[in-house]
Amino acid sequence: MPYHIYTVFFVCELCGGAPVDSAETNGVDFFDENRLPPLSLPRITPVQVKHMFDHHRNPEWPTSFD
Repeated sequence: MPYHIYTVFFVCELCGGAPVDSAETNGVDFFDENRLPPLSLPRITPVQVKHMFDHHRNPEWPTSFD
């Protein structure tokens, strides 16, 4: 039983090849902020996703921890 769960966001750029499924994912794609697929709500919330995009637009903000 996990005692800690972390949600980590990374800024990435696809520099070659194509995104592919793996043992950890069953779908890989890039989505516009206003065209997200349904979220896995036990894992990620709309508030967290909004904060991620807000933070990306404001790189001077300090790292967020909650």
